[in-house]
Amino acid sequence: MPAKPRRKLRVAILGDSAMWGQGLRQEHTFAHKAAIRIAAMRGQTLEVLAGRGDEPLRGEARSGAKINAVLGDADTFIDTFPQFFRDESDRERFKSGIDETPATRLFGENPATFPTITERTKHFIGPEGRSTHLVLINGGINDLGFENFLDPEGPAFAGRIEEIFGIQLRGLLERTRATFPVALIIVVGYYSALSNMSDHEALADLLKYMSKKPHWQIEFNDFLQDLPGLSDFANLIGAGKDVDALVDQAVARSLAAAAHAHFWTRKTIDSLPSNIAGSGVIYAHPAFEAEHALFARLSLVYERYRLPTDGGQIVDDEMLPIRLSTIPRQRNLSVYVGIRRRLGSRLLAFPGNPFPSFDFLGDRRELLSALRPLLQQPDLPPSLRQAAETFITSFDHDIREQDWLEDRNHLRDIVRAILTDLRRAVEKEIARIEVATIASFLHPTDAGTDRYADRIVKAYSDSRSFSLGILLDVMSEDGRRPFSVRKLLRSNGVNPSRGLRCLSKWASIQSVAIEISGIRAWTGLVTVYTFELGQLPPLNVALFAGTKHIFKAFDVIATAFTHMRGMKIKGLKLDDFEELTVYLNGIEFSRFVSSRGRKMAMGAEFDLTD
Repeated sequence: MPAKPRRKLRVAILGDSAMWGQGLRQEHTFAHKAAIRIAAMRGQTLEVLAGRGDEPLRGEARSGAKINAVLGDADTFIDTFPQFFRDESDRERFKSGIDETPATRLFGENPATFPTITERTKHFIGPEGRSTHLVLINGGINDLGFENFLDPEGPAFAGRIEEIFGIQLRGLLERTRATFPVALIIVVGYYSALSNMSDHEALADLLKYMSKKPHWQIEFNDFLQDLPGLSDFANLIGAGKDVDALVDQAVARSLAAAAHAHFWTRKTIDSLPSNIAGSGVIYAHPAFEAEHALFARLSLVYERYRLPTDGGQIVDDEMLPIRLSTIPRQRNLSVYVGIRRRLGSRLLAFPGNPFPSFDFLGDRRELLSALRPLLQQPDLPPSLRQAAETFITSFDHDIREQDWLEDRNHLRDIVRAILTDLRRAVEKEIARIEVATIASFLHPTDAGTDRYADRIVKAYSDSRSFSLGILLDVMSEDGRRPFSVRKLLRSNGVNPSRGLRCLSKWASIQSVAIEISGIRAWTGLVTVYTFELGQLPPLNVALFAGTKHIFKAFDVIATAFTHMRGMKIKGLKLDDFEELTVYLNGIEFSRFVSSRGRKMAMGAEFDLTD
């Protein structure tokens, strides 16, 4: 009798460069590793919904993808990649969001906003989506901008994180559920690229190197979003500031960003209504530890960031040869660099010499000879084409020295504007090519995707086999469950009125957040308070003078939910605030007013079992 054919596990893959597997072959991506293991657990064969583009088994993921585009993103893409649009109708449909298909013609290793992750969910609307069993999805890191990392403790940072991993992520999950009505959706999280175990000397070298490439920040995408703005470092390092202090700031910003994104992702998932939660929406956090960060002892991310022409730490990954061959106009890089060098020497004349001499255009002929061949290339960005044509039109003839001397003030301003526009257009191209070249930097290595896959599979397994009874036994002092579950919950700090559903969310604690409101003024410039909650590691919160409200999230190494009976706060007195709230895995665990606490010699203590 012939063997019964095995059922298929139909999987959809959507997201950004981490989901795509930047720098890795398709079989080494965490999406592939996790999906094939889950299929094996179910005794099924794997079927990945084919994505658009040159590697369909990677699904609908690409480097640089955002959840949603913002004003100007479409115009930038059209200008940068004109070769992907057949006519004006294509461009108009793209700008209006009706059809982002032209962006699928750009190989997924090359960073780009489009197609957005939201648009990618629409690609599977229909029978394929309705019969899909599992969705692996991520997104959000590319939607963040550099300015949000310059002050990670400030309101702009917190507000942007909440908007993206709260509001935008919720919208994405709503669209995902509409396309995949019966699928289990696994949202895959992000890690902090830096940690306190990152080698400070190596980080200092990195920041110094990048400070010399300020044009890169135009093109940076998700893999560098954990680092502060390059212009900030360029200015500070150039001014002779303490580089070690800047490294410490970079680490703090990276940790804060990852922890806040983690909190809001969990909170968003937990707050989904039943019609969106559907067959299940669960979270898989990569749980990279401090030693797994960049330049740490057991790093799980690609650490090489230099261009092939720059010596040591040259970028090296599995996909580098293919990526280099698919970067649009990579052939022009040396020409672009030569043009920028000549333009830079010309522009330097202006700040220190308001009345440059007539010979400041001495090498314009070399620029003209470099620009003319570029204009013959049909895929040249329109912005660069226009700047080059303006330069050629303006300087492809002799300027009489008499005219220059008679009207040099007016001509100086015109020349400066022409040179500046051309340099800006050229630098944008250089940045795009160079950033695409090192695109694997900070992304998970093969070993890193092993850990990612482990966490995805564990999240899947836990969602299918959670045992309330085992957790209640663990929560018991001696392993023997008391007759009253209500009493057991209260003894561990859980309000019984909230029901048992929360326990499944707290089986393993990975995110803790503390919110303090009604803070009263004090004279200290900055004060650090230490919170000790159950068996969790101590958590430090810094309060600055004048602060009235603070919210601080922390990533913690997975800790079992046991004996959360009390909380001690060192340094913070009961008279210093009105209300304090503790969140575990994005869910409110306990909220109390200062009057509930007991004074201690070094601070305050709260009994969570009250």
